[in-house]
Parts: sequence; structure tokens; C-alpha cells
Amino acid sequence: MIYEINDWHHAQYQCCFGYFYINWKGEKYALQAESHAENSMKLISYYLNSTSQQMNQQNSDDRANLLILCIVLLNYYTLAKSKIILKKTKDAFSSIRQAEKALNKVEQLMDSIEKSKNSLENIDNYEDNSKQFDRYLENYYQQWNHCTLMRLDKKFYPNLQNLKVCIYCLYGKIAFECEKYVVSFDQYMQALKFIEKTYGPESKEMISVYHALGHIEYQSSEDDMKKSIDYFKKAYEISNKIYYKEESFRSMVDLIRSVYLLCTVYMKLNLNLDDTEHLLGEMLQMLNTYNEKDNQNSIEYHVDNNSDGSVDLIRIKTNSLDNNNHHIKCLTDHCSNSIYEYSNEYFVNLICSLRSLLINIYIKSSRFQEALKLLEENLNIQEDTFGMYNTQVIKTYKLILSINMVQENFAEAFNQAEMCLDLEQFTFGANSKQAKRTKDILKALSSYKKTGNKIN
Repeated sequence: MIYEINDWHHAQYQCCFGYFYINWKGEKYALQAESHAENSMKLISYYLNSTSQQMNQQNSDDRANLLILCIVLLNYYTLAKSKIILKKTKDAFSSIRQAEKALNKVEQLMDSIEKSKNSLENIDNYEDNSKQFDRYLENYYQQWNHCTLMRLDKKFYPNLQNLKVCIYCLYGKIAFECEKYVVSFDQYMQALKFIEKTYGPESKEMISVYHALGHIEYQSSEDDMKKSIDYFKKAYEISNKIYYKEESFRSMVDLIRSVYLLCTVYMKLNLNLDDTEHLLGEMLQMLNTYNEKDNQNSIEYHVDNNSDGSVDLIRIKTNSLDNNNHHIKCLTDHCSNSIYEYSNEYFVNLICSLRSLLINIYIKSSRFQEALKLLEENLNIQEDTFGMYNTQVIKTYKLILSINMVQENFAEAFNQAEMCLDLEQFTFGANSKQAKRTKDILKALSSYKKTGNKIN
């Protein structure tokens, strides 16, 4: 039968597997995480129905209910997180709502158990009663054949406060994907208030939530877009203070993200362009200084083993950012209890995106040589990271080609176009739109070559 002890034991392991696939292995393992969480919910279905009935009884076993609900909570959180990655938006929204309900019930039962424990302190023989309470708890674990991995008293289960913030933020993310912007904003505001109360108003945990709130405002009208500046400014101020206090890789990435988002909005609204250029220049200089301190020849991927990954609640996607983008990609929940997870590719894209904003400023003000210098820097790090046949690399080559054409460096432009065509045909195919456009450019440049116009 499904409610046999072995099934209960197995359900807990399935829950653990699902949670750690999505939080330790990452987004690529969303399908495995979803499968494990769904299997766990099937195995626990008998106990879940029983718990629902017991919750309405005055003399119900709070501790037994708590154990079941903690597993249900973790399963629904895993399902919500994996389903939004798998683009199952409606299912993700349903799962995160269930996770929130389970969280509320867990908190109620935790309070109930804490009150019953505190009541022992008011009795004369408190020590004996306390031991009796511990023995009762241990008997309860043995009775349920509780797997060691899920023992609440062994601190394995995710910190409930961190998990609560993760649920708020994931709820906000999923609501945003469902275009429920008011719900999304409310969830992030709840996260902000809870973090401020728990960690402080200028804690590093606040940064990503300010990013998310700014992003929501950015999606609205131009008036609301201006409101987003206040949130991005706040994130920048906090991340700047933390970086100059810690000078860690983690704090540097938070600062780069904050500067990128703030400057993107400034450029979109055509505001404070001089200050934007100055700020971007300062950030790039800071990166060079950080690099020199580490005695490295290039910016490389770092892992801060002492960092608490749970505070990185939201991560900005930069894998599609380039010079032509004046928009902000949607932020995604990323909550984990392990190391601070940023891939080398993510970090490289973030740095190149920062340079790209400054390149846009240089191009608009016809400072093409300065733009070309930064493009070459982007190209070097992109080729080292992604290889030649990569869309980011090709976009950078095409922009260099465009600048050479504007400057009427047709010989250099012709060589660039031939290189771009080879890369595009291999990457996208000979009949792709990208390759066809480059062929048209080559034809135009060939006419200059025939007339001898500035061709050596």
C-alpha cells in the first residue's frame, strides 16, 4: 500500500533529491527536480489526506503534521521553481500558491510546538519535563521511520526564514511571468519588508529585491519607468557600500549588476548621460584594479566558499544582452543554500554588457576609436570563453564591421565582412538571414573595391 513505512521513507528521499537537483545542480536539472518532487507527492498522498483531516481536530499530533507539511512545502517549492524554468507557467503559479499555503501552516504549527515547549518552563520540574519532551520527539522520529536527511532537529532542513524569502521572490517572479504585475510587486515588497526586519535595511539580501522591484516598474509607462530609477539607485548605493567594505568577488558582481541596471534606465530615458559615462568608466577601472590585485591576466571565474548562496535570491539573465539592447531582461529567482553560483559565461556576459553600454555612448558621440578599443576587449574575452562560433562573438564582429564602414575604412570592413560570413555560415547556415545580410554588405563593399575607392 502507498502509505507503508517504506513509501514514507522513500518519499522523503525523493523530496531531498528534487530540492537539491534544482538548488545545487541548477536550471539544467529542472526536469529531474520536477520528477522527484512529483514522485514524492504521490508517495505522500495518503499522509497528506490524513494531515488535512487531523488539522481540523483539536487533539491532532502537531509534530507529525509538521513533518508532513515541511516535506510538502519543500516539494511545492521545488515544483514551482522547476516548472517556471520548464516554461510551465500556469502549473508553476499553482505550485507556488500551494507552497505559500504550506508555509503558513508550517509557521502556525511551529508556533504551536514552541508554545507547548515554553509551557514546560513554567513547571517546577522543568528539567524532567524537558527530557520527557526530547524523548517524545525522538520516539516520534523512530515511529515515523524518519530519514536522517530530513530531521528537523539536525538543521538539515533549509532555514525557514531563508526559504520564506525564496518563496516570496519566486512567487514574484512567477507572477511577473504570468503578467500579474500587481501580485508580483506585492510579493517582492513582502520580501523586502521581511528582509529589512530580519537582516537590516542595508543588507546584501536587499540588493536583488530592489533589482526586481525596479524591473517591474521599468515594464510600465515612462512615468513608472522613472520610478524604477529609485529602486536601482538604492540597490547601487547598498552594493557600492558592501563592495568597498568586503572587496569580494560576490560583492563585485552585485555592484556590476546594479550599475548595469541603473545605467540602462538612464540611457533609455536619455537622462544623466555624462554621469552615466563617468559611472561606467569607474566600474571598468574598478574591474581592472580588482584584476591586478589578484595578479591575473584576465577576469576569471571565482567561487566564494564562505558566501551564503541563500541570499542570492534573484539573478539577472545576461546571456542575450548586447550593444543594441536598451531593455532589461526579466530577473529570475535563484535561491540556494550552497556556494554562490555564477558560471564563467554569466560573469563574462555581465562584464561585456557593461562595456556595451559605454560603447553605445561612444558610438552616439562619434568616438569610434574609443568604441573600437572596448569592442576589442569584449571580443578577446568572448572568444576565450565561448569560442569563435558563438552568437555573442559574431555580434561583436558585426559591430566592428559597422564602425569601419561608417569611418569608410572599406579595406578593413571588407576583411571583417568575409570573416563574419564564414562564421555565420558555419553557425547559422549558408541561407540564414545573418549570412544573407553579410553577403549584401560584401557586394556593396566589392563595388568600392572595383572603383578603387579607398581600397588599397
